[in-house]
Formats: sequence, structure tokens, C-alpha cells
Amino acid sequence: MHNRTMSQAKETKSGFIANDTEIDNSNTPPPGERRFFVRTLTCLIFPPALAAYFIWTNVSYLQSESNTATNVDKPIHNGTYIWWSWFVIGALGLNLSNYSLAGVEAGMLRSDHFQVSESQLAWHTDKSWSTLGAWSIMFRAIANLRTGEKRMLSWPWIMLFGLSVLSWAFVLSGLTMATTAGFVAGHDSGVDVQGMNSTTMNLREPYPLLYQAFQRWGSGAPAQIPGVGAVYTAADSTKLTVSTANNLPADASESIFLAPQASEGPVTGSAWGLLLKYKCTSVHQLSDFTVLNRRVNSTSRAYVQDYNAEEDVTFYYTLEDGASISVMSQMSVRSGAVNRFAFAEIGINPGFDTLAYPNQHALSYSTPTADDSPKYGGLAEEDILEVILWQSNNDRITESPLPVANSIPGLEGEYVDLDKKKMSAIGVRCTSSSTTGNAQLDGLTNTYKGFHRADPDPIAFIGTPRLGIGTPFLLMHGNTTGLSPLLQLVVIYDLDSIVPWHEDLTKSEKFQYQLTSLNPNWFQPLMEAAHVPNRIGPDGEVTYYSKFATAEDLERAILEAYKQYAVQIMFGGQENVENQWNCPDLFTALSWAFLARADPGVPPIMISVVLSIWAVGCVGLGAAYGSRKRYAATFNGYSFSLYCRDKEINQDVIFRLDR
Repeated sequence: MHNRTMSQAKETKSGFIANDTEIDNSNTPPPGERRFFVRTLTCLIFPPALAAYFIWTNVSYLQSESNTATNVDKPIHNGTYIWWSWFVIGALGLNLSNYSLAGVEAGMLRSDHFQVSESQLAWHTDKSWSTLGAWSIMFRAIANLRTGEKRMLSWPWIMLFGLSVLSWAFVLSGLTMATTAGFVAGHDSGVDVQGMNSTTMNLREPYPLLYQAFQRWGSGAPAQIPGVGAVYTAADSTKLTVSTANNLPADASESIFLAPQASEGPVTGSAWGLLLKYKCTSVHQLSDFTVLNRRVNSTSRAYVQDYNAEEDVTFYYTLEDGASISVMSQMSVRSGAVNRFAFAEIGINPGFDTLAYPNQHALSYSTPTADDSPKYGGLAEEDILEVILWQSNNDRITESPLPVANSIPGLEGEYVDLDKKKMSAIGVRCTSSSTTGNAQLDGLTNTYKGFHRADPDPIAFIGTPRLGIGTPFLLMHGNTTGLSPLLQLVVIYDLDSIVPWHEDLTKSEKFQYQLTSLNPNWFQPLMEAAHVPNRIGPDGEVTYYSKFATAEDLERAILEAYKQYAVQIMFGGQENVENQWNCPDLFTALSWAFLARADPGVPPIMISVVLSIWAVGCVGLGAAYGSRKRYAATFNGYSFSLYCRDKEINQDVIFRLDR
């Protein structure tokens, strides 16, 4: 390095001495020393404050479980401003670190804790530990140590270099985060929504709702909620998640709330809606059923066995507790040309008579008794739906696929097909419950709280059938010609022709079989809802299924039935924006920018750790050495000259050292 002398400009506490006279170490009295509290306070305050700010940012916004929008009553910081602040801090952080540590360096060199040799002192000029060139100096020092040479760097220089390197975390801080679009609670009341309210719920006829649900279910269409498609779960729910917008969950064993839907963006506030639960499980033992385990089986003389290819039938019989079992056959091409024979038994509680005689039972959400008390128990009243499906291949049309998987033991051969082959059975059991009322909605997190029951306005005859009442009829949709007490919901034929009649039947063997449908097309819609693979034959008439339905397929189909009918209950007839009405108790959410973890990006935990170490180092050194008396705020040319005077070091020797 070229030689430098103090005849060149020399720094003072306020500037430079521009004269050509060197300071005489022997004749000039030492100038006074003082403390520099601004730099000391900067070193003690700003590093921990900035580290704490990043840790707060990380914990509040960048963790996966962080969601600042969960509390609608708490002000939400704009994520854009926080993100921008870290780019500003990232640009100024390095300068702030160097500013603080430069004062610490001057104090460290005035301390007796460190013995800095002449060769080591040369590296403290110009704050070389804070520059990119410091890496080259460090590598040279390490290389010298490996060759056995004397250590060329002082401990103060090494510590300052380490903290300077850690301060580069400021440059990376902005790469740990990004902004995402979201919403915060608004304050403007009155939202245009689609869906039923307590006044309009029972103004619709039941049959169109069930028919629309059946059409969508039987075609395999998804059960979609109009508008923004918000499904609300309980605020304290730990199990249920709704992952797909506009769709109901597969498992609603914990209650979900359907409310009127806005066309754009989430809402908050109070709304009236439908609270419901449903759950289905595959059954592999007959004893796991609670209704169908009491079915009339083939060992009973009352068992119906006379089925033929001319006409399919659907009939039911009622058990002693009021539950009923419906039997459906798929043997005739009149019910649909398919390459399968099938039978189904459907057990429901409440029974089929509930629909046949609605004036004597509670079908809807508002069927009060004489004293105006409700006839049903709300969400606590559980409706049961059980299904057994027997299948066999129609060998006259196609070759048989693999056997029915996981069939229920003891049910094989309860039915035989037209070729006298024994048929294997699979089963599913479902439970559901529902009620209506008001709840507080948080559309930011799709949760509800504070539900209390409120029945819709009643009408003279019958309102919308409840979830557990209407859903079974999607599976049993049959002949609907003519009128019935449920406005064409079902036709009851009081025909004795299918009743096995024996004079010697005991009382326990006698059942009143009621024929409800002739040649119903129930099997193909069930397979479509189950998404069983199929193709249409070359004649365009026969549907070929490539495999037998499994218990999982049957479970999927019944769950879809619940979903489709639930959507119709709350939104049937209100699917279009033309049907919107204004709900005064709801508030429109506002678009907002949220701060989130960058993906891909720098792990924020790494920056938190590095900045914490940097802050602790700055505070420790600043507290120990920052307030020491010295000639200047930093180890500048003026301090260097007086340092050499005090230590009786020849400056020319230092500057002639090979750096």
C-alpha cells in the first residue's frame, strides 16, 4: 500500500486539519476526550428495535397459523405498508449497522481489554471490517494462520466483521414476505343476496325442489352453492374443513351453516339460514344397521320373491316403531336398459308413512302443534337413512366383471336375478339432522357463532321437507303421475297383488306392503351420482357399466344426495342474481392487502435468528464500549493519530505495512 503521512488532511472531531504540520507526540498536549452518547444510544436502541420488529412481523404475518383477519373487531394493518417498510429498512439497515459499530470500534480500541499490535492496527483504518474487501482480508488472515504466521487481525476487528456480516440479513428481509389479496370486515350495512329467508322458505312447493335436486343428482352434477359459495363452519370446530369453494364438504358430521349468498366477496353480520349435519359410513355387517337389520328376509313366509322381467316395482312396509323399509327392483328394461340386475332396500326413520300422511307428522321446519310448540327436535333430532344394494351381471348382455367387493356376509342369495344367480350386497348407513335459525357470520374465516333456532313462517298445508325427510326420495324417485298429499311427491297404490298371503301367517309375519311405483328408473341415476364408469352401447340404448359399484361408490352417491337437496332447501328458485334481495343485517367486506410468507422465498426464521444475534452483539458491545471516552466519535484519522501518540507508535511504520 502507498505511504500516507499526517501532513495530509487529518480528521478532527468536526472535520479535517488542512495543514502540513505533523502532530508532535512529545510537545503537543493531548486534547480532551469525551463521550459520544448519540452513537451509543443508536447502538443500544435501534438494533434490538429492528430485530423485534422483524420477529413481530414473522409471528404476526409470516407463520402458517397466522391470520390477522380472524378477529373482525380488530383493526388490520395494511400488509403492503409493512412489506414496503422492510425494503426501506433493508436499504438503511446496513448503514445503521456500520454507523453504530463504527462508534463501538473507537471505544474498543481505547479499552485495555484488547491488545492491538501495530500490524493489526493497520486494518482498523477506513473501517475495513465493514466493506466487501473485508472478506478478502479475512481469507488472507485464515490462510496466514494455516501457515503458522502470527495472527494478522485483532479481536475487535473480527467481532466487528462478524456483526457486519450478520447485518446483511437486512438485504434478505424483504425476500421473506409477499402481499396477498384478501378482505377485511366492512362497516356498510345492507347486502344484496341470493337464498331463502324465514318468510320465503315455505312459499315453494316441495315437489319442484325434490325434482330439481333429483335431476342434478342423477346426472352426476356437483352440488354448487350460488354466489360466492360460502359454507360456514362452527368457530370452535377442530375437524371440519371446506376446501372447495361453492361445494359442500363430504363429511359434515360437525354442523355447517348455509346462509344467503352475496354475489361478490365475503360478508359479516347476522343472517338467517339452515344449520345441518350429515354423515355416511360403509357397512360390512348386517348388525351395524339399526333399521335394515330388522328387514323381512328370505326365511320369512312374508318375504316377496315373485319378480319378473316384465315389470319392476317399488314398495315399502312399516316396522313397529314407525321406521319403514322400501324395496326396489331393477330387472326390466322398462326401468332402464343396463347390463346389471339390481335390488335395493332403503330403511328410513322416520318412515315412509311420514310422507304419505303429512298432516300427522312434522315434515318441514315449521309444523307447529296446537300449542305452537315445534313437532321436531331441531338439530338434536337425527334422521336415519340406510341402503343395501344387491348387484349381479346380466350375462345376456355382457360378460361378468370381477365379483362385488367387500360384500355383506349373510345377504348373498337374498335376491336372485333372472338367471337364478345369487346376488351380492353392499351397504351404507347415514344420519342427518337440520334446523333453521339466526347466526353471526364471519365471512373472512367462513365461520359462524351464536346460533339460535328460529323456524320459518308456516303455511296452511305443508312447507319445505327437512333434509332427512327429502333426501331419501332422491334415491327412491319413482312414478309421480297423479296427485298425492305431497303434491305429486309419491303415489301410493294400495294393491294386495304383491302381498304374500298365507292364512297361517303369525301376527309378527304379517306386513302391509304398499306399492309406491312401477318401473322406476332408480339404478342409473344412482350409478351416475356414484360416478361408476360406463359407456353407451353401439345401439345407443344400453348402458354398460365396467364394474360393480363398491360400498365407497354407494356412500359417495348418497352424500351427493344430501348435498344436492341441502342446496335446494336454501337456494332452490333463487339461483339467479335477478332473485336477489337486500339483507340489512349483513356487511360487505372490503378488499385488503395481507402480508404472507413468500413462496418461494427466504425462510423468515433464519432472518429472525440472524437479526437477533446481530442485535444482541450490537447491544453488548455498545453497552461495554460505546460510552467510553475517546477523541472522536469514530476511529477516524484524527483518532488514529492521537492513538498512535498515546501508544507511542510510529505512524509511518504502520502505513508502510504490506496490506
